[in-house]
Formats: sequence, structure tokens, C-alpha cells
Amino acid sequence: MMNFVKAFHSIILMRNFLKKLALLDELLLLEIEFGNYLEAAEIAMMKGDILLEADFLGKAGKFREASLHILFYVLANSLWSYGRKGWPIQQFSQKEELLSKAKSFAKNETKSFYELVCTEVDILLNEQSNLALTKIS
Repeated sequence: MMNFVKAFHSIILMRNFLKKLALLDELLLLEIEFGNYLEAAEIAMMKGDILLEADFLGKAGKFREASLHILFYVLANSLWSYGRKGWPIQQFSQKEELLSKAKSFAKNETKSFYELVCTEVDILLNEQSNLALTKIS
């Protein structure tokens, strides 16, 4: 079917057709093929895949947004994973890898934003952290 869609005269027509049929996976592949990473991020958001959205935001040069998406994802999964009631912060399998990725995206932003992300990462990684002792510089 994608050969049929690619025969359309413009990407707008292709997008509209695939959206109308709710073929988000095919639409995502099409946007990646054309290098439209912001549009791919929007499709990932429509699919509810926050991490995929963050990846595409990073590819599109939206490093601040990508970093924040990852931090919010990690925070939510650390506090409210299945069966949890919130505090204390819990570990999960991808946590360190994701936080490292958030820091790498933040390096492409301002120094103050990078420092903020590093502070957040330190808090999220240290499950025994006493938040009252955490300094804000």
C-alpha cells in the first residue's frame, strides 16, 4: 500500500490519507524517510510513545524538550509504576540509560539548563536522597 501512497503528488496528500485511515505506523515511517523529525515526534505523541517522541525531538534539534520528556518519563515511572503509591523513588531497568540520554540532550543547551538536568538526574538516581539537604545553586 505504501507504493500507492508514495505515488501521491505531495507529502501533504500522503499525510492526510494515512491520518484519515489511522495508519500511524506507516505515517511515522514516511516522515522518517523524508527526514521530518518534528512531524515524526508529533506522530509518536499521538501513539502515546513518550520515549520515541523524545528521540525524534532530539533528532530535530529540540534538545531541551527531548531532555524534559525523558526526565518526566523517568519521574513518573519511578514514582507511579504499577502497584506503587508514590514515594520512595523506585528503580526500573532502563532508568540509568534514560537519564544518561537526558543529560546528553541537555549538553546541547545552555550551561544552566545542563546543570538543572544534572541535578534532577542526581535526585532521581539517589533513592536514599534527602531532598531537604539538596542544594540549589
